[in-house]
Amino acid sequence: MSAKKMRERRRALRERPEVEQNCDFILGAAKRILAVDIQIFPVDRVTQSILGWLRAIFDQSRAIATLTKVGLAAETSPNRRTVYETVVRLQWLHSMQQEDRAEAIDAMLENERNLTEKSYRHMSNMGIELEPDLSHMQAVILNVNSKKLREQARNFVATATSVGWQSGGLYKAWHAETQFAHATVTMAVSYAPVKGGTGFPPVHDENLRMHLYMLWLAFFLAYQLLVQEGIPEDDAEAIVDAFLGQNAE
Repeated sequence: MSAKKMRERRRALRERPEVEQNCDFILGAAKRILAVDIQIFPVDRVTQSILGWLRAIFDQSRAIATLTKVGLAAETSPNRRTVYETVVRLQWLHSMQQEDRAEAIDAMLENERNLTEKSYRHMSNMGIELEPDLSHMQAVILNVNSKKLREQARNFVATATSVGWQSGGLYKAWHAETQFAHATVTMAVSYAPVKGGTGFPPVHDENLRMHLYMLWLAFFLAYQLLVQEGIPEDDAEAIVDAFLGQNAE
């Protein structure tokens, strides 16, 4: 390819709509992050949660970018809501002392165990007779003494509030998407407006500009958390290289 044609190609790429450029960046970064071999990281409950949340954020982002590229951005509220909530959970871990993080994760596991047991009781009350084997969950030894961490694990509002102003924008975005991620009247009205409207939920981040900033934040938080949890910097830099596209073929 001649130098002139290369310049023209680069110019054409730069002149594409912002949303297309952002979608392509997100798809590329997600592909690279999800390809990182997580077996190189020593795993405990905290580091597993950090890595799992980071991967979930980029996997959900891949779905958002893919749907946006084909004109289905309005259908991504559940994906966006998951991303916002997960980034706030990373902020939550980052905001506390390192020695409190294991208890925080245990508090989340305790809450998830309680919710699972309660769900089976609800199903029994509905006449659905099941005999689930929950022994694997009940056998897990959890160390939770903090009422504050229990509440923050159970209540997402308490989580966001504990982080402070840093999570304010994400909480606002989470709340906006929540209205369209459940069977709310707000969601129904967006799909069946009396007059006006598009007949679909609104898209609050049309160009995915905020989403890009959020991915930078998630990657930064995950890297710092992993290093603080004792992961060697050389190993943790695998996610840096993946996000920035270093060593990409």
